[in-house]
Amino acid sequence: MLSTTYSMLVTLASSLLLATASANPILTKRSIYQDEINTILQEHNRYRARHGSPPLVWDTDVASSAEQWASTCSGMDHPHSGGPNGENVGFGYPDWQSVIAAWYNEVSKYNYNDPESSTGTGHFTAVVWKSTTKIGCGYSKCNDEYGNRMVCQVGMRNLYLRTMLGL
Repeated sequence: MLSTTYSMLVTLASSLLLATASANPILTKRSIYQDEINTILQEHNRYRARHGSPPLVWDTDVASSAEQWASTCSGMDHPHSGGPNGENVGFGYPDWQSVIAAWYNEVSKYNYNDPESSTGTGHFTAVVWKSTTKIGCGYSKCNDEYGNRMVCQVGMRNLYLRTMLGL
């Protein structure tokens, strides 16, 4: 009788833990550590230098916005915040170097002779855009199939529209 009661309690406790985990999409929300900031700036600025773009500086207001969006654990159906900043979002990458490299690697699709025809290059252009001067990023580990959310925002929105339409 005692072992049956214990078994039922363990089952109930396990069910409650699973229900709590699925109801709370965020497993870990945290600020970006200084060594991560250094990596983010180093990687972005290394790629930017290849295109003659000036180095970015860290902006705590932009980082706060990126952290807030990362903490929503939004999925692929709504990956961007629609906020005032340009934004790159990475799902499930193991570290900042990997996600920034993935964003930059869209360079292979970019047509320098006809930028308007360069589809699928928005992450790349956000990384190297010359008039961008500030960046901030956020991270959350989410309880879904995507895992990590790595969000970097730059202090300029609609880069493509600004170029193509002169805005």
